[in-house]
Amino acid sequence: MFPGAPADSVIDNANIPPNGPVVYSAPAAKPCNFATCYTEDNCQFSIYFVGSGITIYTASFLTPANATFSIDNGQHIRTFTMGIQGPGPINNISAYTVTDLDLTPHLFTATVNNWTQANSQTNDSSLFFDYAVVSSSSSKPHSEPVGPIVGGVVGGTVLLFALACCFFYMKKRSGKATNSAKEATDSARTVTAIVISRGT
Repeated sequence: MFPGAPADSVIDNANIPPNGPVVYSAPAAKPCNFATCYTEDNCQFSIYFVGSGITIYTASFLTPANATFSIDNGQHIRTFTMGIQGPGPINNISAYTVTDLDLTPHLFTATVNNWTQANSQTNDSSLFFDYAVVSSSSSKPHSEPVGPIVGGVVGGTVLLFALACCFFYMKKRSGKATNSAKEATDSARTVTAIVISRGT
């Protein structure tokens, strides 16, 4: 097993170690400034990586490209086709992007297919691997359990309501006690006033 490319890294064709994360099925990639696969070689290449996403960048060099890309042996399958571009090599062509993968080891695979022309004639095609960017960031939403949140809000509201009721009940009760004491004092004054007036 080959070591996977680490997350948040760039896999550059110029810096691929012999036992690194990029593996070619063809006996040897043809010499070029890019790691190259041709259909005449029945070429396929794979990249082992650990991350939540990967973007594959290719280059164009006077030959059409027709390739099938996938992750983990047949998931996220996409076809990349591109006609002949410009008089010389063009770099940094984003050919494939996949995101929202689990942050675990993955296997990217590219298979080079024949190029089918408008007249249905097929020719060889090529894929010039320039570099890949492996990402570890994830845009997957993190879900929070709703039950405890709703329970906390409802429980807090009920507790505040109960405290408010107790406060108003105690205030009303203390108001009655004050009124009763005032009435008792007023009654005692009335009785005293009556006794004094009769004594005279």
